[in-house]
Amino acid sequence: EIKCKNTKLLPPLIKPSIIKLKPKKKQHIFVYQTSKSYKRMFPVLKKINKEFIIYGFNKEAKDKNLTFKKFNNDQYLEDLAVADAVIINGGFTLLTESLYLQKPIFSIPIKRQFEQIVNGHYINKLNYGVAVRDITVENFNDFLKNKEKYRKNIKKIKWDNNNEFFDELDKLLHSQSLK
Repeated sequence: EIKCKNTKLLPPLIKPSIIKLKPKKKQHIFVYQTSKSYKRMFPVLKKINKEFIIYGFNKEAKDKNLTFKKFNNDQYLEDLAVADAVIINGGFTLLTESLYLQKPIFSIPIKRQFEQIVNGHYINKLNYGVAVRDITVENFNDFLKNKEKYRKNIKKIKWDNNNEFFDELDKLLHSQSLK
């Protein structure tokens, strides 16, 4: 609830490159980690019967069901658009892009990063996925069992392709220019 009469809550801005994507659902899980030290997830992912496409480690490699890719914007966006679900930290941009593309979210917020912890809280509260301190085979398999429920909740989000934001900005700029 917003208590200040001069304040309006608007949906997040989505990059045009995301808006033009056509989300589909293939079988792989998209993984993006900004913390290069978070390698302890790999043994867990190898035990899960899914394919994982992993960005954030600046390497091209295949290790069982893990495919590591160096960053290439077009390929990154395509892999995100067709993923079945995502494993991310908890930063706002990729989180909102994933929601826009209707991807259930498995979030591992970076410790002591307030924004990511708050975002994780809302992922759990709004039932868009789960936010956990660490990944385990059990909590990830539970996530997979519930991913269609999360996707159903995500589909309820009203997106307007940035129109409302720019309409409000135009109104504000116009009202300020009249003063």
